[in-house]
Amino acid sequence: MPQKMDREYVRRIREESQRFTTEQQALVQRLGEMVATLEADRGRLEARVQLMQEELLRRDRDQAELRHQVAEIVCENERLAGEYGAVERRSAELASLYVAAFRLHSTLDRGEVLTAIQEVIQSLIGCEEVIIFKREGDVLRPLTAFGVEPQPWDPVRIGAGAIGRAAGRARCWINPEPDAGPPSDATLTVCIPLVLDGRVTGAIALFQMLGHKLGLEPVDHELFELLSSHAATALYATELHESAARLVAQPDPARHDGGGNGDTQRQSDAGDAAPPTSTGLSA
Repeated sequence: MPQKMDREYVRRIREESQRFTTEQQALVQRLGEMVATLEADRGRLEARVQLMQEELLRRDRDQAELRHQVAEIVCENERLAGEYGAVERRSAELASLYVAAFRLHSTLDRGEVLTAIQEVIQSLIGCEEVIIFKREGDVLRPLTAFGVEPQPWDPVRIGAGAIGRAAGRARCWINPEPDAGPPSDATLTVCIPLVLDGRVTGAIALFQMLGHKLGLEPVDHELFELLSSHAATALYATELHESAARLVAQPDPARHDGGGNGDTQRQSDAGDAAPPTSTGLSA
């Protein structure tokens, strides 16, 4: 009986051991499958992480490139805006030069030409103290003035003082730091010689500028050059026009002679003209 109980105990132990072993093996197998699944998932996750990292790097590069392009576009826009502003300013300057030239050459009346010079200086340059001189031999004499009493500069000898030296050298003279006060050589800002065909025919003296005029600009220098030649030409054209008008206004002596004298003169003229005609026919 005791032996039978021992065999039964041993059998149960063996069955329990086999069952435990089988369960452990199944557990190990399931754990192995789980590990394999986790390894596969980890591999997929690592691949996705790698792809995401590469995508982030690509997007960072794209963003950096976009920021660089935006910075270039901003710089280009600023450059174009600056060029556009320069073109606008230049267009306004050219328009001013055109208006000045047109005003100077739009009339043959000397008074109107002098008024046009005054308006150009006032509106485009910004000066209301001006003397316009005409050359007479070796001196300059005031032709007209506005904002200034011209008597102290009547006359100005060529080569004497700032105005005379500018006329003598036929070059525009600019005072870099004009003084404030009554008109004088010290307050003279610019002297523009009037030059026609290389010969000085007069000068324009500009004294104190208007209060809003902080300094001379490049377009002012171009206006000085324009006035130097175009104002001289316009004034010379008025002189020719006045001379032609005087010649036309002078009476013709032949028209005031008697009728007989006129007929005699016409006969004499006809007689003088006859021989060449006759010679031409005989030929």
